[in-house]
Amino acid sequence: MIVTLNIKKTEAAENEEYLKADIYKAAVTNLRALTDTLEELEIRKRKAAQAEMYRAAHDMNLEIKEIQTILDMDDETLLHTLAPEMATVMPPKPKPVVQPVAPAMPAPQANEVASLPMSPGQGGAGYAPLPQDPGSVGGPGPSMVTPAPPKVVPPPPIVSDGGLNPFGQPITQEEMQMGDSRPIKPTGMAAFALSEEDKLQIAEEHRLRAEQKKRELKELARQRRAALKAAQGGGPLGVLPPTPQPAVPSMTQPPRQMVAKPQPAHPEARPEPDVMNDGEEEGGFPVGMCHFCLYQSKDESDLRRHLLVDCPCLCCCPACERVVETPCLPEHMVAECAANQDPNTPVHFDLCPKCRQMIPDILVQDHVSNCTVVLTDIQVMCPLCNELLKDGEDALTHYTEGRGCRANPRTNPELLQR
Repeated sequence: MIVTLNIKKTEAAENEEYLKADIYKAAVTNLRALTDTLEELEIRKRKAAQAEMYRAAHDMNLEIKEIQTILDMDDETLLHTLAPEMATVMPPKPKPVVQPVAPAMPAPQANEVASLPMSPGQGGAGYAPLPQDPGSVGGPGPSMVTPAPPKVVPPPPIVSDGGLNPFGQPITQEEMQMGDSRPIKPTGMAAFALSEEDKLQIAEEHRLRAEQKKRELKELARQRRAALKAAQGGGPLGVLPPTPQPAVPSMTQPPRQMVAKPQPAHPEARPEPDVMNDGEEEGGFPVGMCHFCLYQSKDESDLRRHLLVDCPCLCCCPACERVVETPCLPEHMVAECAANQDPNTPVHFDLCPKCRQMIPDILVQDHVSNCTVVLTDIQVMCPLCNELLKDGEDALTHYTEGRGCRANPRTNPELLQR
């Protein structure tokens, strides 16, 4: 369909029909966006099924069916759907009106033929019966109407004995099929008869977008390291480090004892004071900087509110409501969370030894037998969206750059509205 629209666009431009050419171009753009969305939904559905997020996979399957319904339209209907402005240039053809066909009348039976009126002048009494079908003598004749086939009623969904899904509902056969490893039917652009030139062009566009995204991430990581180095006092020339502020004494820690240091023999050889030991920096981070996302604030209350509410690298434990680091959420839920240790809690969680994610204890055995993820020493998995990341700068970029993790309520306001 894309090749056909491109040919029509070229013909319209050669005939100086520029409005029609622009409409064909918009239709091609919308069709490519639709097919790209379909491919992305297929990938996300497979990942959701592998992560046992059956409700999300079911919603994505409904969206895929809607897009498939649009793509299965005939060429003219699809064109007017993708570009409604085409109706002003080329109105759609009216659909032919189908006249209803009268049903066939059944053949009269033997008892009905005997009751029909006779024509005058025939028979002994002036009336004679109408001629009958030879096959109907002595019994009913063959019927002219073919009986309708019986309606096929689809069987109800089969519920397996495999247990419950994470929503506490029985796992149906459809959900089991969405979680298997069968190859997905080729959809999107692969369903169209594309030429080799179009396929190479599409592959080149995907490669260029991936390289551009990789360069942007490297540049952001370099800028982050340079900003941290400048904040620590080792930045380039012309960039001054932040003014050191006096350390605020803590109300919970005891005051440090004053220990007399031995004086050197020569006063002029006295060493310079160490800035790192005066409380002006902690762990290599300046005072007022978030240790997780490098957010800076001179107000202590503002920094505390950032850590409790806004920091994208932290999250709130759903059981005990304690603020923990997002990559450490599974270990906290299993080993430290008081609510998970409480015997009165209806659901307890355990760690999967393969993917290191928290799984309800009643589903751990089934999950481990079906889990295909094996983390290496340099890989981590986001406990919110189950995306594989490289430990280090890649994980920090996943939580902080752009809109952050799509499953984090702190960076995705749509999750808070549900």
